Amino acid sequence: MSPLYTYKCNHCEVEDDDLFNIGEAPRFTECPYCGHKRHRVYTAPQISIFKEYVTPHITGEPVHISSRDQEREILARHGMVRVTNDEMGEPMKKKTRLPSLAKAYQEEGRISV
Repeated sequence: MSPLYTYKCNHCEVEDDDLFNIGEAPRFTECPYCGHKRHRVYTAPQISIFKEYVTPHITGEPVHISSRDQEREILARHGMVRVTNDEMGEPMKKKTRLPSLAKAYQEEGRISV
């Protein structure tokens, strides 16, 4: 599997990805949109760091979670799934702490749901 390399055109400023074998990606290529020279964009690699934690929220008792696999296993045993912002495709929305106040505002026409 070849990695994706990002290139940005100096003329039309379009950013696009291309596949090249490792070590064979050129610094400059021709833009497929306007034909001008585009340069390779260097970005920092994405790193995922898992932090160990203890939570009572899954089982009701404190559980020490030391890896993502262990977390997935415990969640699956209890019929739960971990959902993050990027998996939802939109930012998580906070629920109103005072539903009665939200209902009153909704009835007055201050907010809509």
